[in-house]
Amino acid sequence: MGSCHDVRGRQTDCLLNFIPQLELGRQSSPQIQVGTLHKCLVKADNLELSEPCRELTGLTPESLAKAEPLDRVLQQFSQLVSNDLKVLGRSSYIFCTDGQPLIRQVLHPEASKKNLLLSDCFYSFYDLRKEFHDCYPSSAPVKDQTIQSMAENIGYGIDESEEDFGVWQMKAMVAIIFSMLLDTCSHRFTTPETVKYKYETGPCSKSEAVDNETVIRARGLPWQSSDQDIARFFKGLNIAKGGVALCLNAQGRRNGEALVRFVSSEQRDLALERHKHHMGSRYIEVYKATGEEFLKIAGGTSNEVAQFLSKENQVI
Repeated sequence: MGSCHDVRGRQTDCLLNFIPQLELGRQSSPQIQVGTLHKCLVKADNLELSEPCRELTGLTPESLAKAEPLDRVLQQFSQLVSNDLKVLGRSSYIFCTDGQPLIRQVLHPEASKKNLLLSDCFYSFYDLRKEFHDCYPSSAPVKDQTIQSMAENIGYGIDESEEDFGVWQMKAMVAIIFSMLLDTCSHRFTTPETVKYKYETGPCSKSEAVDNETVIRARGLPWQSSDQDIARFFKGLNIAKGGVALCLNAQGRRNGEALVRFVSSEQRDLALERHKHHMGSRYIEVYKATGEEFLKIAGGTSNEVAQFLSKENQVI
């Protein structure tokens, strides 16, 4: 289980460099077991912290400098989980997170940047906000849910005296899940969110219907960028098959722009949050685009576009 403590507009300052609280549990009727709480701090690439991040987390550059690098923390986490599972009499598990960012916007991009291969467990998870709304339809919309609002909805009192960053959030998440499993709704976690392992290339027909709410335009790309490079920039988000269309100038050369189509509007909205993130030394601009714009590029017959679209799939 993971909690992602988001400071709007400053997520990369605070969160990209550590995995928040992690806890294990299982559904075993009639009794539910909860494992040990593990807190993992990951060494930051950049030790500068914004003031809001310092205030929210209590983190300091000194504490981050002493932390372990991401690959070691993932190894430690795997061992801790394995040990806890043995105690609980289980051999498998799945994450339940506070929303999408922890898995999609933090772990996958960071692992990709550091050329780390994440284990299979990081490619599926339950979004507690979505599950909660399914269990309690009259609660706030998914996009407006927070751990605190969900806790208040079930009457769980927040322990504001808890000073260790993230601990009360994890305790609240456990209480929320207990309520969902044991309440009259008898909620069951059956359909996890999934993260695509790789980008799938493929042709696109001009007659295909493309939802305007699923397309973005990326600007400022290095001229030599391939569709796989662009998919790597959006690692953690699900791009539609053949969903990367490279834009060419009048001379048939790449112009540093691309249209990218995602599998849903939710994924597109997460992609927009990567506006001005870096690809190497360049920061990439990400804007909304339309299905018509995408089809105009992806449905073309340019030899260079066709060449990129016909590339053999690679794991990125």
